[in-house]
Amino acid sequence: MADKELGEFLEAFTKRQLNDTAYASKLATRYLGLLYGGEIDIHHRRRVSASSGGVTKYLRDAWELNGILNDGSTTNGGRFPKSRDDHRHHAVDAVVIGLTNQSVIGELSQAAKQGFLYGKPFARLDGSWPNFIPTIRSEIVRIAVSHRVSKKVSGAMHKDTLYSPKLGPRKQTRLRTDLRNLSEADIQSENRIADKGVRERVQKKLKSLGGGDPEKLFANAENLPFFEKEGRIIPIKKARVNEPVTTRQIGEKHSARYVKTGSNHHVEIFAEIGPNGQAKKWDTPGVVKMMGAYKRHREHQPIVSKEMGEPWKFVFSLGDREVLECDDGLGKRRLLVVRGISEEKTGSVKIELAPINDARQKDKIKKSGQWITKSPNELRKWNARKVMLNPLGEPITTEAHD
Repeated sequence: MADKELGEFLEAFTKRQLNDTAYASKLATRYLGLLYGGEIDIHHRRRVSASSGGVTKYLRDAWELNGILNDGSTTNGGRFPKSRDDHRHHAVDAVVIGLTNQSVIGELSQAAKQGFLYGKPFARLDGSWPNFIPTIRSEIVRIAVSHRVSKKVSGAMHKDTLYSPKLGPRKQTRLRTDLRNLSEADIQSENRIADKGVRERVQKKLKSLGGGDPEKLFANAENLPFFEKEGRIIPIKKARVNEPVTTRQIGEKHSARYVKTGSNHHVEIFAEIGPNGQAKKWDTPGVVKMMGAYKRHREHQPIVSKEMGEPWKFVFSLGDREVLECDDGLGKRRLLVVRGISEEKTGSVKIELAPINDARQKDKIKKSGQWITKSPNELRKWNARKVMLNPLGEPITTEAHD
């Protein structure tokens, strides 16, 4: 698609989305109006109105509210860009929408005219009450975002890729994959590509090309290694590679297949109780995979097992997006949300956590140093307890509940 065609397509797409959003807002306004005798009631008062995203943005700027979640300051004239790294930016928008009416829009119009005289988009707009920004900030920082937790047994039981049974003297699982999926280190390794003849040809070809990224080099068919057979050239596009993964058999006899188990469902944490009745340590029998949860459900067993035998006592289970309250090392308590559960080859289990209001992707949180990985016993040392929040972010219980 040419640049001009792409530009026209994106412009038309954006226009359609804006029209759809405007129409949806109109229908929502009409529907909510049913609660109040119409959008405009019998006394000619407007009871329901829809605010455009553009007005909300402009008011955030003019009221200097972007600094609340950006760096906590508004000394730059409120011209910070809106940050979406914190889930609470929706709450700031909600405040603006709740204060938007025809009078405020009129004030915004005047601020735009005054700003134009000084080469700014808007002049500063006074808040709706004294100490406008500090009072809003004090409420926003108190918010604990409620994350949707689903304990349903649903989702893929295993990955789509099929693996071989364990083969060779090392009993390794193998997978047929494209050469472009391998790294240069994979190709140079004497244990990655299973077939010696294929491995030597691929290594030789990569060396003749001067090395580099196989994904780029082998994208060109002329760069592919090959076999010669009876005068024919047979290019090598794929290779069987040894995969250091744990697989599980599904099906029986001729229908047997080997797959990598799918997502993790939850982890069960138990306390080892000492003679004095106190917990000596926390541990877990291992991560319950989605496939394991399906098996328990099919056999009419509890999805969360609370029994591990003496001297172990069930503490709580943890699944994706559940919340823990922990010590912060400064004499206070903080809320962390579960963003992942992993099980290492050694069998040790790690709980991956992030601040409850952090909306960033995993890699960005890691770069900031806010990504936390803890073992069950490290959570004990942090005095962790499971917290359930209602949709408003308010704790409804701090007891173990599964």
